[in-house]
Amino acid sequence: MPPVPRPLRAALLSTAVLAAALPGTVLTATPAAAADAAICNKYCDTRDPALSPQDRQPVSATLSGRTLVLHFDDADAMGWASITGGAGGDEVWLDRSMDGGRTWTGGSKLGDTKVPAGGNGWRTLMYNVDDWNTRGVGALRACGQVGSTIACTPWARTTWNAWDRRTAAATALMMSFDRGTKLFGGNGWWTGANALTAIVDNARATGMNSYTYAIAETYDKNIGAQGGNFTNEYLDDTGWWGLA
Repeated sequence: MPPVPRPLRAALLSTAVLAAALPGTVLTATPAAAADAAICNKYCDTRDPALSPQDRQPVSATLSGRTLVLHFDDADAMGWASITGGAGGDEVWLDRSMDGGRTWTGGSKLGDTKVPAGGNGWRTLMYNVDDWNTRGVGALRACGQVGSTIACTPWARTTWNAWDRRTAAATALMMSFDRGTKLFGGNGWWTGANALTAIVDNARATGMNSYTYAIAETYDKNIGAQGGNFTNEYLDDTGWWGLA
């Protein structure tokens, strides 16, 4: 089921490195964005965390004396957020990104909820990390708000398609795969060839074929780009594509 060349080494992050790469942030409060459309994989978004067979907690953050925690159900590739040590009215939610945390499209405040009056902690419902139906390779972070101050944990993901450092590297790289242009890492041209080669080599080495769809998609979308047939005026660019 779905879940190097030097310029790409920084992108080939393990799950643990990805989780630590972006520190928790404290931000000025902004208006809530519209929630993402529900995603259904093994289960649909808004599943009860009480049904999770596990509770892995890879990252956390502090906010005005409260603790924000990101929880994962790796078996079902879902996550949820919690806030503890607080008071009634404290807010907690999830952000979901399909590009390693660079953007999150309208997905701010998934499962947005508040600590009930008289309580000191609360949690969201569970949400999917990935969107296997549209080949979105995702990450989550837990966020909270107290008064006008917002804090978030670092971005992290489940171990789905990332059960060791090799498969985690491929999954981290696929977070940079642009589902519109079918290129990688900011839509660079020759670096797209490097990235695709890395995905092919990784599939050969690990036996994980979850991302081999990128081969045909990149070919079909870009065969007519630049000079056509993956050529342009730079011999080294064309050479990288030749190797891919």
